Amino acid sequence: MLRTFGFGAFWDDRQLKDIKLSKSITELSSYLFGNCIKLQNFEIPVNVTKISDCSFGGCIEINSIKISKNLQEININAFYNCTKLNNIEIDKENKNFNFENGILFNKEKTQMIIILPNAIKVDTLVVPNTVTTLKVSNLTSYSQLTKLELPESITYIDPSMFQALKINKITIDSNNSTYMATDEAIYSKDKTQMVFYFIQKANVEIEERVKSINSYCFFKNKALTKIKLPSSLTQIGGLAFWGCNNLQQLDLGEKITFLDPIFIYGLDGIKVTIDSNNVKYMIKDNVIYSKDGKTLITIIGNPTEFVIPKGVTKIGDRAFHNKYNLQKITIPEGVTEIGASFNYCTALKEIEIPSSVNKVSDACFNNSQNINKIVINNKKGAIAGAPWSCSYGEKAIIYKN
Repeated sequence: MLRTFGFGAFWDDRQLKDIKLSKSITELSSYLFGNCIKLQNFEIPVNVTKISDCSFGGCIEINSIKISKNLQEININAFYNCTKLNNIEIDKENKNFNFENGILFNKEKTQMIIILPNAIKVDTLVVPNTVTTLKVSNLTSYSQLTKLELPESITYIDPSMFQALKINKITIDSNNSTYMATDEAIYSKDKTQMVFYFIQKANVEIEERVKSINSYCFFKNKALTKIKLPSSLTQIGGLAFWGCNNLQQLDLGEKITFLDPIFIYGLDGIKVTIDSNNVKYMIKDNVIYSKDGKTLITIIGNPTEFVIPKGVTKIGDRAFHNKYNLQKITIPEGVTEIGASFNYCTALKEIEIPSSVNKVSDACFNNSQNINKIVINNKKGAIAGAPWSCSYGEKAIIYKN
């Protein structure tokens, strides 16, 4: 008896308008009807308990859904970019969701799952004072949304939710104990963490006392060309400057103790400097290393070839993440550990691992689907976990000893 479908079973079926699903279905899988741009008429089977990630993502003709009595879970991305969705009905026997004023909530009303157009008043969304977690993807459908009013109850904000929005004003209730907002950014209450910088501005100077720039903080801030970081800064999160394609230089101070390897993801032409007094990191020839030079943290740019210098003993996680131009990598003797280092290196076809290596991450070659030759200068079984997410599996492995 059919219980669910495979991933993306009807993905991008642009002719599908109507479908009737068996009552035996208990789960609507990820991307099940993703991008079915004509789908209008369907009914969620009564025994479905879960609607997964992007099950109906991009179904731009859907205007109404009815939540059956047994439905327990709806992924926040389930109806991503369903731009005509304007009505939600909940079976009176369903006790897992609440729908009020154009917003579908979880049972406790602590999280917004789906926001309908009528919840936005002209250009403003006022988040209800029961919501604790702000993580809503379908907001990105609303280009008219420019203002957010956040309540005292908010304890977590996912900055990735702002990816496609054009927010220019955010207010946060003064009684909120976790966050505060200025005219330009969201901060932690004590203003030591910059959570999200929402104003498009060419020159930014971050004030002293800020210790952390969080992940996605300046996401797609295309106006940004120059930024002055405070001497108090200690951490920069992943994708913090993703999409800031006009940012020219980043000068890191002596107090930096944590850099996510993809903190400047995609900024291949940026110049990065690190204060010589920094005890954690150093930079040489556009490569960031640990201060002792033994761990390669990340490279800046997207070269076609790269030779890892002698003295490096560890290649860190995501050190070469999405270096899609990389065709040749040379790893010297002396390297003992390779992390999840070569994800999304789509031009890389082969790699040779020296005999000194004794540890490789299980996710080392994740999504580097063209690697079909991994030469290991050691005997079979010397390094656990081979082939480390290589899509060609064991047939890619060649042992030299």
